[in-house]
Amino acid sequence: DNLPDQFLQAVFEGDETVVFTSGSPTNATVGTPSVHTVTIIDNEPTPTVRFATSTSGNPENVTSTAITIELSVGSTLPVAVDYAASGGTATPGADFSLPAGTATIPAGATSTAITMLVVDDTLSEANETVAVLLSNAVNAALGVPSTHTYTIADNDPLPALSVGDANVVEGNTGTVGALFAVTLTPASGQVVTVGYSTADGTA
Repeated sequence: DNLPDQFLQAVFEGDETVVFTSGSPTNATVGTPSVHTVTIIDNEPTPTVRFATSTSGNPENVTSTAITIELSVGSTLPVAVDYAASGGTATPGADFSLPAGTATIPAGATSTAITMLVVDDTLSEANETVAVLLSNAVNAALGVPSTHTYTIADNDPLPALSVGDANVVEGNTGTVGALFAVTLTPASGQVVTVGYSTADGTA
């Protein structure tokens, strides 16, 4: 009952074998079979490989972030799993970089991490997401969560909107249109709308 935790934890090993070979007997000859194989069947469940959390996020000026992949239980076998960005509102290349690849958890370890790079732009835009998926696990079963959603929080100020004056020469009949220039400084990554109205001046 007082054993340290590391001796109480189950470790997946896979089936193992022990080979017994007969030596040279005294007053007898070696019979057949002289070699016997004993298979030790592992009774621990197959580990699952999964993301440590289903969500995470940072402001976009955090340009490198680690996403952790973990095992449900330690294993004496190396575990590999494929990962790829698939879905979300962020644009690959423009907002982030995460080439598809294979993550490996070495034998005896319980986790590893993949690195995603984030582009820190100057556009005011909505928060964006990247969905990363796990697939094709080797020496483990695919666990839950197998999808991780990373949120890139925009850190850019809202652009300033200004309206320029307009001058027109009035005619003697009909109406004359006036064109007002509406300007954003700087440009925005979102569609910008603004209402307008008129008010009496000296006219």
